[in-house]
Amino acid sequence: MRVLAFLLPLYLLGCGSTINKKDVQSLTNRPEQFVISEEEQTLIARSNKLHNDLVKQGLIVRNKAANDYIAHMAKKIEPDFDAHIDISYFILRDSSLNAFALPNGNIYLNAGLINQLASEDELALVMAHEMAHVVERHGLIKLLDRKQTVVSSHVVDLIFMGTGLIYFAAISDLASFSRQMEEEADSLAIEYLAESDYDLNKGITAIEKLVLEKHGKELGSIWSSHPDISTRAKAGREKISAMNWQVTEHVSSHPDYEDFRSSLTELVIKTRLRNKQFELAADIAKRELEISPDNALLYYYLGEANRLKSSETRAYAKEYAWLYDEDFDDDLIEKLSEGNSGYIASSKQYFEKATELNSTLSLPYKGLGLLALDQQDVNQAKSYLQQYLSYDGIKDRRYINSLIDNLKG
Repeated sequence: MRVLAFLLPLYLLGCGSTINKKDVQSLTNRPEQFVISEEEQTLIARSNKLHNDLVKQGLIVRNKAANDYIAHMAKKIEPDFDAHIDISYFILRDSSLNAFALPNGNIYLNAGLINQLASEDELALVMAHEMAHVVERHGLIKLLDRKQTVVSSHVVDLIFMGTGLIYFAAISDLASFSRQMEEEADSLAIEYLAESDYDLNKGITAIEKLVLEKHGKELGSIWSSHPDISTRAKAGREKISAMNWQVTEHVSSHPDYEDFRSSLTELVIKTRLRNKQFELAADIAKRELEISPDNALLYYYLGEANRLKSSETRAYAKEYAWLYDEDFDDDLIEKLSEGNSGYIASSKQYFEKATELNSTLSLPYKGLGLLALDQQDVNQAKSYLQQYLSYDGIKDRRYINSLIDNLKG
């Protein structure tokens, strides 16, 4: 388990502040002389440090097509402003339902959030909301309002519910806002989208839908189980109606969105499995199979989620307790272990289905081999694992060979 130091410098504010909260203007006001205060310089420097750390740890998705797609969307919805801050967009390798904006203008969209949103209209509202935090300089206002800022934090790489990297300690001070600021961002997001080709009502649906998700309690996101989410959605619909926006049926068409969204599916499923969130990974695979019923890779991941439920019962019990508010104890572990035979049978069925759909896919044979290994069926395990190794481009060949060697012993 790696621990990554992310030490932020100590800055204390108070009577030495160089700017008053009432003097902080929106970037859309186009002031003739836009002075960056010492406080804002501090926030920008801290934001840049956090971004650099995310880059170094490989948490930024390097998918040019996906990043270009986000940039194209942004051009359609960004408000007109003159700024000392450029807004940039990044997709994070994180399966949780989150998005956040930093004072330096960086906006981060978690792969898990994008993958969960069914339409470009929904994603556009989330992006517009985060834009509003940057444009209205909410980070600086919060800092001045509070009169002091947090001194330091650490980024700790560990397995936890919702993310493989606990960077919330670092972003909570930079990218968490008051209820009033969140409501203002909601309202401005609707205004940003009002003249676009996006369906405002579909956008509002995004935040209503996300709170209902099984994994809605994940860490620190207003896009999950925020207690005021239903109230905020209602306020958004009332504003749309009051301003007489899109009162007629609005038809928006974004045919490339599904390809963009689904391009992140495997990343999200693999992250869920790595974080020992077997049920959530299976849920994603099942949902995607409704869209692509002949996708062999999805059947492989569904098989793998079931295999891990049986082989790592304690980890599954921890996830189950978290999802369904039950006590994580020996009784729950015993209760779930009673279903192991069913998970094993389902796992085998899904792996075999994957091989039927795509004989060129190697992963199902690995899954079948590991499943046989879990059941201590040495001959079957060796046969399937050797079949897996017969394919080209096997990245974990050394590891699989070590398993086979142990079987020989």
